[in-house]
Amino acid sequence: MSRLSWYYWFRPRTMPLSPTFLYIFLGILAALLILAVWFFIKYRQGGRFKRVFSDLHYFAVTNLIIGLALFFFRFEGTIFMTARYWLVLWFLGMGFWLHMIWREFRVLSSKGGRDEGIETYLKYLPRKKIK
Repeated sequence: MSRLSWYYWFRPRTMPLSPTFLYIFLGILAALLILAVWFFIKYRQGGRFKRVFSDLHYFAVTNLIIGLALFFFRFEGTIFMTARYWLVLWFLGMGFWLHMIWREFRVLSSKGGRDEGIETYLKYLPRKKIK
């Protein structure tokens, strides 16, 4: 069976997990877990790119949950959810999400400081008077 055929990608029932694919899939899930913890720590430290680290943390946690669901369905052999195109859609979604985060990172890195809009907004907020 060719990997370029429609039947290979859209067949609702696939073969059981091979050991190589199992280790690769678990490695991706472990990497997402480690990255989620690391991005959360970087987010809590604050700084200029706090929003980017928050987005990356949500990216890693969400894709970890989706990956665990796909792994569970593949392991159990659920008919519709084991189709290979779910993995392709998952990786395409991850790529699009990372692209959007990269665009936000480029915007934040080019600004260099705080927004003018934030400073305009903050001047109307009440503050304590320092004597």
